[in-house]
Amino acid sequence: MARTPTDANTEQAILNLFLTYARRQFHISQSGSIPSGSSGGTSAAQATFTPSTIEQDAVYADSIDMFVTLPITLTVPAGGSCIVSPYAPYSSLQTKFVVGGASRFDYLAGTVHYLDEITSYSFYDPAMSYPNSYGAISGGWDNGSSQASPGWYPNNDGSGAFQPGATISNTGTASTNISGTIQFRVRVRLRRRRPNLWGCVPLGDPQNVPQLFVQLGALVGTDPVNNLFTKASAGVSASLSVEASVLAVFPNLGIDVLPAGVPVPEPLMQMAYAVNYNGSTPITTAGTIIPVSFKTDMLYDKIFLCLQNNQQAQAADYFGLWLTNKQGSARWAFDAANNSYQNLFSNYHEVYKRYFPVGCLINDMYSGRDPEFPGTTPTKAALSPNSEYAAIEGVPPAPLMTEAFRIPSGTTLTSPKLGIFELGVQSAAY
Repeated sequence: MARTPTDANTEQAILNLFLTYARRQFHISQSGSIPSGSSGGTSAAQATFTPSTIEQDAVYADSIDMFVTLPITLTVPAGGSCIVSPYAPYSSLQTKFVVGGASRFDYLAGTVHYLDEITSYSFYDPAMSYPNSYGAISGGWDNGSSQASPGWYPNNDGSGAFQPGATISNTGTASTNISGTIQFRVRVRLRRRRPNLWGCVPLGDPQNVPQLFVQLGALVGTDPVNNLFTKASAGVSASLSVEASVLAVFPNLGIDVLPAGVPVPEPLMQMAYAVNYNGSTPITTAGTIIPVSFKTDMLYDKIFLCLQNNQQAQAADYFGLWLTNKQGSARWAFDAANNSYQNLFSNYHEVYKRYFPVGCLINDMYSGRDPEFPGTTPTKAALSPNSEYAAIEGVPPAPLMTEAFRIPSGTTLTSPKLGIFELGVQSAAY
């Protein structure tokens, strides 16, 4: 039977009643540990949680906060070197969330959740330990988190050697160890719309019992999105010097006490949080615009494009959203050839009051300065290739929606890669 406008109004009234009395709580948590000596990237580096399952309660989890402590020893042989990922430390952790036996998203680097969080607020950096980072930014447009929040990575050797984007070298004749304890927080934002519960997870439904899996990503590797150290030479290695800890807290919405005569509301979720990852788009030629089409049946919130070349973040010089697969249909485009590309980063900064890591291109379709008013975002699009999802936003479907980018001409390409993260919501069964 088709869902009628009357049904929708009734559901919204129930939802409004719930949100009127619901309060945010933090009583559900799990403590986890990752074994000492782990170098990450395998099942042996998976966190063991206590309790092993998430508490069942009549509440709706709207996010997952993970407070992570990683005691790391980096071994740099004589003549060796490596580069700290510009997405550090978030690139060191991988998470997977399963509901009712099905994965909401497969193992994803904390990088994507970090990018999701900082593009959901203005003037915000989860690593800041002082009122703001505006005055700390210097030099250039396409900068990373190290420019916005220097010194937040507390290393016990006092060197600050694990600074995002830093090059670590050993010019001596003997191997050396650099030790540091990295502490950070990663938030998985399940709730995708503030006026409703899209993306939230009911923790009291025995048919949809959720499970959180966390593991240490390979500390040394070739992908700055998924590894802490890249472009390693001469046998550089890294491992946990002692056991690492992960505290997972599930902020949730629930009702403890209702006024007399008010029924307990049971709001429908309607939409589930979804993340898609695509790392197979080939980059074969510098100086050529490369289109990437998006055809997933979902309502898109954000799309992140993370460019890399020679195991390092790679800046583009063109970025655009096309309504079809042709450049002439661009909804918006920023092009260095037309002296407009830097406007992309000044628009980002105007909205978010911060810059983003090198090579990270963002299409934010909903969040930003005021998530209740999506028109304030720099690259407002509100597109979906699916007609039903597009109708929810009141826009025409865009079955050929395409993003495009270009690596500058003359760039020497060495195993170039594009990581694409699509964030949004899809119809839920609960």
